[in-house]
Amino acid sequence: MSTRLYLLGQFDDALMDFTLDQNRAYVVGRASTCDIVVNALTVSRIHAEIRLVDFQVQVTDRNSRNGTFVDNAPVNVGNAVPGQKIRFGHAPFLLLGAGGDDGGESDDMTVSGGPEPTIQGPSSGIHLTEARKRVFDLLIQGLSKKEIAFRLGKSQNTVHHQIFDIYRAYDVTSMIELLIRFRGEVRPPSFFLRKPSG
Repeated sequence: MSTRLYLLGQFDDALMDFTLDQNRAYVVGRASTCDIVVNALTVSRIHAEIRLVDFQVQVTDRNSRNGTFVDNAPVNVGNAVPGQKIRFGHAPFLLLGAGGDDGGESDDMTVSGGPEPTIQGPSSGIHLTEARKRVFDLLIQGLSKKEIAFRLGKSQNTVHHQIFDIYRAYDVTSMIELLIRFRGEVRPPSFFLRKPSG
């Protein structure tokens, strides 16, 4: 069984993913020399280091100005597993795992050890208008505001307000938090459904 871990981050309205390989250290920060470059004002030039060892991510803060967090708990050195949120300053990431056999035939995604996730609409306890449900369905697939506006034939400003209303309805402030809110219910964005290589 081979396993891959990915960090999913949201920057400038776009989702980005980073593959983590076993036994390699990744420097996270704003500097262009970092392995994972995060262009956010609350991220230090050299902010943190992450290392994948035995399907567990070790997170080490590198004396950053705004701190490093695992599920909102500050860490100097800490561990994270799939399904947990890792935050550098105010830049949120979600740790996701993909497992498959050595031939790469499987594309199962693991989010916090739950059943295989599938795309579903908003939970029945929250009421969204039909227009917002359409935005939600595209948003949860990882599309940007611009792409959603194009697909639905709406202005980006309209989509921006609908996304804000969706976040407010679910008491979240970002796409990462929305994915965390739907752990086990929503399949991660489509670029995570690729077959693991090697």
